[in-house]
Amino acid sequence: LHSSYSYSLLLTACADMVALKNGKLIHLHIKQSNIWKNDTIVQNSLLNFYGKCGEIELAHQVFNEMERRDKFSWTSI
Repeated sequence: LHSSYSYSLLLTACADMVALKNGKLIHLHIKQSNIWKNDTIVQNSLLNFYGKCGEIELAHQVFNEMERRDKFSWTSI
């Protein structure tokens, strides 16, 4: 069972450790698990992760793929 909270915690840990490879693997798993398109919390966590790792282009790509954006999305980007 996967939850937004679990993914968010994993991505936060990867961002804090600048563990880009691990975070990218989590991103791949998120996309394959079908929670990607409807989960703003996970998408915002991805934005934060890529931003903290210095991957601005990937953060921008995540932002552009989001169907819904909230104040956290706009602040992160």
